[in-house]
Amino acid sequence: MKQKGTLTLQRDSFDPSRTLMILNGQAVASIPWQACNEIADSFRRAARAGEEYEKANIIIAQDAALVRTGAPFALSNNPKIREAAYNDAQWDSATRKAMPLRGVPSRKAVGTPSLIKHRNGEH
Repeated sequence: MKQKGTLTLQRDSFDPSRTLMILNGQAVASIPWQACNEIADSFRRAARAGEEYEKANIIIAQDAALVRTGAPFALSNNPKIREAAYNDAQWDSATRKAMPLRGVPSRKAVGTPSLIKHRNGEH
């Protein structure tokens, strides 16, 4: 059911812990503050999911660059976007040219661990 008109939210003057939903100048609901928080959170999640869908190509390209560098994190938790990023990191020629796998650009090994063994558990 689609209704056209203006929707506004105002604090209820009789009970300030509630919010009035006003549609076309008439109060249609009085909502407690806890429900307003839940509604706002659901709108925020829906907006982020929509943004992720709209910007999927940008996220895939940037995530592929992170994969090529060996970053231990990703920009998205969406399995389809992650799979596309891994495919781009492996097979996309533009990504491979921009981010070649060359390792550490130094003559010295960085962060090589060493193991020191003591007798009888001494430190």
